[in-house]
Parts: sequence; C-alpha cells; structure tokens
Amino acid sequence: MILLFLLLIIVPLIGYKWAKKNYKRKLWTITCASLGAVVSPLAFGIYGIGGVIAGTIPYVGLYFGLALIGVAGAIFFFHSAVGYQLAIITGIQQPAVVVKGMGDVWIELINGIVWGTVYGIIGFLIDRVRNRQRQIESSTTGDKYNAEDI
Repeated sequence: MILLFLLLIIVPLIGYKWAKKNYKRKLWTITCASLGAVVSPLAFGIYGIGGVIAGTIPYVGLYFGLALIGVAGAIFFFHSAVGYQLAIITGIQQPAVVVKGMGDVWIELINGIVWGTVYGIIGFLIDRVRNRQRQIESSTTGDKYNAEDI
C-alpha cells in the first residue's frame, strides 16, 4: 500500500511533460497544481518507506530511515492538518475521533483541492514572471514575440 502512495509522484511528472509539450506558457501552473493535489498522500508514502527502511536495514538504514521519517512526517502532518480541520468544520469528521476508512479518503480529497489550489497559484506566479521576462527579452533583441514558443 505504501508503494502505491509513492506512485503518486507520477502525477506531477505527467503534468510537467504534458504542459511542456502542449502548453508551455502555463508549465509551472499545471506542474505545481498537480503536485499540490498529491503532496499529502505522497508524503505519507515517503513517511511509511522511512519506517520500513529504518526497521529492516541495520545501522545506515536506521539513520536514513529516521531522516526520511522526520522530513516526510513534517511535510505530511503540515499538509494533512488543513484537510482534517476543514473536515471537522464541514461535519465530515467528528472532532476527537480516530480517522479511519472513508474519513481518511475525504480528508485527502479536501487536501488535494486546497493544496492543489495553493500550489497552482504559486506556479501561476512563477509562470507570470517567466513569461514577462521572456517578453521583455524578445522586445529588447528585436525578435518577434510568439506565445507558442515560450
């Protein structure tokens, strides 16, 4: 199951490849939005792999696994708290109750919407700066600015 969470890294990679080929002006908007949509369960998968590595490989695996647990755990708990709180506010999840089953699915769906939007806005700002720089460069060199070439 943990490996299935790690397969989520494919989503932003596919988004990046597709946007680079078809829609270069919004490359980082699409890439960041797709990363934000899967960042919480992806971090959970990395967190789980860290536990497996720490428990199975002696000495080096312990330190590497604990480092993965620390970094991925911080990312996971930061990102999942928003979905959990919104699930409580909307009545999907009861407060002070262990999350299990469909409650976890709803929380991750909320996380995907929230963080996909936040990361997408960050990507939009990156694209805006990059496109403006390219437009300025093309006007100073005298090259005709072509939106599809960006």
